[in-house]
Order: sequence, then structure tokens, then C-alpha cells
Amino acid sequence: GAAVITVASVVWYLLYVRPRVDREGAATDAVRRQVGRDALEQVEIAASQNAHEVLVALTKNVSEERERSLVAFAADVVRPDDGRVVAVRFEEVPDQVPLTEQVTVQSDADRSFERRVEALSEEFGVAVEADEIVSHDTKHAIVNLATDRGVDAVVAEHEPLRLRSRLFGDPVDWVVRHAPCDVLLVDNLGYGRPERVVLSGENGPYHPLAVGVAESVVAANDGQLSLWYPADATGSDEGARTIDDYQSELSRLLSVPVSAETVRTDGGRRSQPDLLVRRGSSDAVRDALFDDRPAFPSPGCTTVTVYPHESRRPGFVRRFLERATF
Repeated sequence: GAAVITVASVVWYLLYVRPRVDREGAATDAVRRQVGRDALEQVEIAASQNAHEVLVALTKNVSEERERSLVAFAADVVRPDDGRVVAVRFEEVPDQVPLTEQVTVQSDADRSFERRVEALSEEFGVAVEADEIVSHDTKHAIVNLATDRGVDAVVAEHEPLRLRSRLFGDPVDWVVRHAPCDVLLVDNLGYGRPERVVLSGENGPYHPLAVGVAESVVAANDGQLSLWYPADATGSDEGARTIDDYQSELSRLLSVPVSAETVRTDGGRRSQPDLLVRRGSSDAVRDALFDDRPAFPSPGCTTVTVYPHESRRPGFVRRFLERATF
């Protein structure tokens, strides 16, 4: 009896289960390859849309070193197009305080900030402009300035926030959702000359904005770009080969040295990068409830999370296919 059951089970698997699994696996791989091709086309299109002017929004008192790091990063982003960096220190006062000339007049600290930041123009080889804005609402002031100047991206510091801050409105998180342009949030652990830059892939192909930012930084510092992807992302040999092919095609599109690495999410990786670039989640509710950090272990370096403007974000169906296949 047991032998009959065993034989019947083997026959059932060979005649019904395996062909079905093979067909489903082939279909998934075909969709994955098409999603990858579409992503590569978007990278080619985005290559001609580099940032010409970037707003560095300083929303709190930071050290001169961190201030310099943000401006240096922004300078590397705009350098391919001889762009401009606008560094603005935003100060918020209570609604009860009228915005009179006495409140908004420049202080000695303001003038020192402007001299210090604008002096970086010669060092970094790009135009750098500094200013201060006093307002009753920092987040609206940032978005209004970005709109008035028509900047291509906003760069700001990002730190882990408490749940209350996420639910009831941190200025920088609000800017991500309402800015008229791309937003680049920086977990700022310092920024010198990053020679080893990592482009992190999680739950989908690399976003064109993340690719462009990483390539600009590598080109500015004569470095190397490393493509990271989780080792167990697809769970199949076919999926792994498809991602390898996708990374190879992406490497051929870029003008900088590129290597690819599979990375274990349990902490195993080859070496520590100088800078990690990744795309942020497009799920506002998820971002409000959870600190959206990389699935990989902490890279131990400055991390840039890119949030494309809504006009450059994939739609629901595309996001579903990316998560389902990558």
C-alpha cells in the first residue's frame, strides 16, 4: 500500500506539479526580464535629466562639518551639468511672533554662515549660494522656496524619528510628500571623497534617480560603483541569472567603473562602502509607522535615500510587479 501511494505521488508530481511550477517560473522570469528592460530604458531617459540646481535645506543647528558634508554632496550631484547649490538655513519662530524686520534681520552668525558656505564654491568647483529664511512654518518655507526657484532637488538631513514625530508631522518627511521636485535625504555620518559608492537594490530594480545620483558622485570622485542586491532576492537560479543580466546591462549604460555584489541580509558583506545610495519607499503610511531603513545591515557610512517627485514614481501596477518579481 505504501509503495502504491509513493508511486502515485511521484507520477502526480511529474505529470501535474512540475510542469505547472515550470510554467509559472518561466512566466515570472519573463515578467522580471521585461520589468528590468523597462527600468533600463528609464535610466537612459533620466541620464539627460541631471540636477542643475539643488537646494540644501538646513532645518536645525548642525555642526560646520555636517553642514559642509551636505554642501559637498550636493556639489557632486550638480557638477556634471555645472549646476548650482543653494544652501539655506531655515529658522522657525512661533506664530505669535510677527515677522518684522527686527526678527528677520541678519545676525553675526548668519553672516558668518554665508561667508563660510559661499567660500566652498572655489573648493568644490561649483557655484554655491547661501541664505537664511525665517518663517512660522519651516516645511512650507522649504517647499515654497523650491517652487519659486524651480530647483531640481532638495537635499536635507534625515534622522530616525519617534513614532509621534512621524504621525504628526516632521518637517522633512512632509517635504518629501509635497516638494515640487526630487528629495534626497541624507543620514549624515560625514562626506569626504567617497571612492566606493554602493547602489542598493531592494524590492525592485534600481530607480533611475538613485542610479543618476550614485553615478554623479562616483564620477566626481574617480571612484567605483558597486551594485548591491540581496543574495536570496528571487529564490531561484533563473531569477538570479536574470538579475545578473540586468546588472550587466546597467553597467554598460554607465560611464563609471561598476561591479556587482550579492549581499547577505544577515550581516555578511565584503567591505564597508564610503557612501550608500538607495531609493525610499513610496508608501507614505509605511514610512509614517516605520523607520524606512535598508534591509541590509547598517552600512556604517553616510546613506542617501532618494525620493523621486511623484511624476517620476512608478504606478501601483509597476510597483506590484517589481516587488513580485525582484
